[in-house]
Amino acid sequence: MTMSKDTPTGPGRVPSTSRIPAMSIELVECALRTSSGRFRLKPTTLTLASGLVTAVIGPNGAGKSSLVAIAAATLKPTEGKVFFDANSVSDMDARQMAQSRAVLAQDLSVSFGFNAIDVVSWGRTPWRGTERQKQDSTVIEAALHNLGIVELAYRPMSELSGGERKRVHLARILAQETRCVLMDEPDSDLDLAGLAALDLTIKSMNDFGKTMVISSHDIQRVSRLADRIVVVAEQKVMAHGEVREIVTTEILSEAYQTTVEVQWGDEGITHISIVS
Repeated sequence: MTMSKDTPTGPGRVPSTSRIPAMSIELVECALRTSSGRFRLKPTTLTLASGLVTAVIGPNGAGKSSLVAIAAATLKPTEGKVFFDANSVSDMDARQMAQSRAVLAQDLSVSFGFNAIDVVSWGRTPWRGTERQKQDSTVIEAALHNLGIVELAYRPMSELSGGERKRVHLARILAQETRCVLMDEPDSDLDLAGLAALDLTIKSMNDFGKTMVISSHDIQRVSRLADRIVVVAEQKVMAHGEVREIVTTEILSEAYQTTVEVQWGDEGITHISIVS
């Protein structure tokens, strides 16, 4: 495709022609076991509320990625069911799921010689053969502008840094135009400019009506972005609720098995650290 110079976009603008109704995700007694029977996620019942930003936090190996992958229906639980709104994902085909939610996984490797714009265009695949296909070029260009990567459009993915590849995939999920977006540690590999673009993208997508689910180790940062926090520890959800109720010294100290000091101010968390 040929890039135009006058695409009507600006920082944080979500490329779509109409507001997208949000979607809730419900996990009902979902569990994940290894082949040896060890829990990667213990039985979990959880609702990820429609139209809100939910951040998933917790120690390494606690089960955050398993929870996000099960919620995204990219990983099938060994027990339990997942629902997008009232629809069981077991009754949905891959196209229906791709039209409902977009996923940013940790593994973003791309084989062969694809350019950045090729990867962004993959986000439009669920809409092929529909009326929305007519918007493909406009939406792809807007996504590239949104993430500030127009200059990378025709560069091979193999030549890009980890942070640049992350921004290309953020543009891909932006172009997908789904009702819900799930991101597993999207802030890894990003520099300060990349983090600013990520935060603006998350906020603008949520303002546009999308349900957002994000896992992260940066508790202070995601606490400013999120409406709800899910704390995962020892392969189970140990706390879930509004940010100020959950991001506390007591809850985080229990989750991380060490003393975590949290101080709140009028504008949010002013200080968070491990007390030695």
